[in-house]
Amino acid sequence: MAQPAKRKVDKSLLQRWGIVGVVLAVAFSAWYLKTTARTYPEKTEWLKNYVKIACPRCNNEAERRDNCSLCNGRGFIWVDKTREDIPDEIQIPSP
Repeated sequence: MAQPAKRKVDKSLLQRWGIVGVVLAVAFSAWYLKTTARTYPEKTEWLKNYVKIACPRCNNEAERRDNCSLCNGRGFIWVDKTREDIPDEIQIPSP
C-alpha cells in the first residue's frame, strides 16, 4: 500500500502565521505587564505629613548617636506631625 503524499504548506502561509504569533505574543506581554504593574503613590503624597527632626535622645551628638536606640545611629527621626499621641520630648518645628 502506498503512503499518501505529504501535503506541503505554502511558505507565505507559514510566514503569515509566524507574524500573527509574534504580534499576539507581544500584545499579550504588554497586556500582562499593564495589568500586573504595581502602582505606588507618589513619595510626596505619603511623606507630606512627616517632618525630619533631630533625635531628642542623642541630639545628633556623635558619641551619643552611636548607641542611640531611637534613631539607630542616624541622628534624626521622621515624625508624623498630624498624630496626637506624640510624646512631649519631641518638639515639632512649626512651618
